[in-house]
Amino acid sequence: MELVREIATTEPESVRELARRVDRDVGRVSRDLDTLYKAEVIEYEQKGRAKQPVLAHENIFVWPVVYDGSVLEENVQK
Repeated sequence: MELVREIATTEPESVRELARRVDRDVGRVSRDLDTLYKAEVIEYEQKGRAKQPVLAHENIFVWPVVYDGSVLEENVQK
């Protein structure tokens, strides 16, 4: 969530800049971004030699796996 929030609010120009902004190792941020990319939460735009992470959608909804200490079942009535 920290990376998604930072991308949405600051629009970093590169993965390296994003890592600096969140004060995390660039390799670790890159791996986390790859997970978000596979989940289609982010996309990359080529900015010269750098890849700029951008949100793939205007709105993102996250279904919690754990809520109040309990695992939610997939068939929960809404």
